[in-house]
Amino acid sequence: MTCGHAVTPQSLTAWCRSLLDQGQHKFLCPALKEGTLQRCNAEWPYVEVRRLAVLTQEEQSHFEETMAVLAAAEYCEHKTVSFGKMLLYNAT
Repeated sequence: MTCGHAVTPQSLTAWCRSLLDQGQHKFLCPALKEGTLQRCNAEWPYVEVRRLAVLTQEEQSHFEETMAVLAAAEYCEHKTVSFGKMLLYNAT
């Protein structure tokens, strides 16, 4: 990764999916800084995650849709209207 820590595609996908499941849309490195008990916490750009995680089209769609929903919830005032599986957002 750009922070210098090594990760396999499978563990990268699993870690990033777990962050999304926890409501986090930013991907932070969980590795420990050398010689410390502190996490690296470098933010991984999604472009890098998408490339190195070798996401399937379905996984990529899930990641991007979830990231968009979480980012909108953080940065915009919005109302969520649900129509079955489809969510519509009215940013104000």
